[in-house]
Amino acid sequence: MVDQEKLSKELIEIMTPHAEPHRAEKMQAYAKSKLPFLGLELPVLRDVTKAWRKSLKPTTHEEYAAYTLAIWSNATYHEERHTAIDYARLHKKFITLEQLDTYEQLITEGAWWDLVDPIASNLVGKAVLDASSDEGYQRMDEWIEADHMWLRRSALIFQLRAKDRTDQDRLFRYALKVADETEFFIRKATGWALRQYANYAPDDVEAFVHDNEDTFSNLTVREALKNIEKQKAKIKK
Repeated sequence: MVDQEKLSKELIEIMTPHAEPHRAEKMQAYAKSKLPFLGLELPVLRDVTKAWRKSLKPTTHEEYAAYTLAIWSNATYHEERHTAIDYARLHKKFITLEQLDTYEQLITEGAWWDLVDPIASNLVGKAVLDASSDEGYQRMDEWIEADHMWLRRSALIFQLRAKDRTDQDRLFRYALKVADETEFFIRKATGWALRQYANYAPDDVEAFVHDNEDTFSNLTVREALKNIEKQKAKIKK
């Protein structure tokens, strides 16, 4: 059984000597977090916690989920939640479809871009893309329909790192499905996902966006086509 209090105490003891209180209040305001900050920037946080994260070696999927959720759920500082994500990312062999329930919990409880985006692109994306099975893609089909906005955003951006493995039909279908939403984080994510895919298929993205320009918000169109000429030139080289 994972000792949540012990883990939290160890982690805080590791982080505290590197705290920068003068940064903490601004960081909390920017992240709109209910949890206070110690003021550690992410590169510093990752560096000082790396050995500790490596030392917590899961041997089963159950243990991997238990450690991840223990670090996350017992957090008293926002940085601990980033460490939970970094822990989950570190132990790559356990990033599978079996963990989608765990990742969904992190997304719905995190409910802000600085936590949700790395979970969606690095954890959910890897699990679904590596499995390349109907189960994972069907789960994303459920998320794009979910009431929870951050699950919809996650479905939009789970393919950010897919490169040439991107399911173009699914990406375009998801983009159209949320096109009438006024939520900033959905409009921005739609454009971001399309722009990222344009690194590999700029002509397809440009044609899709222009064909649906009246459907998408100006923000989505602007984000999607931001670097399109540069992307097309890069492909031609």
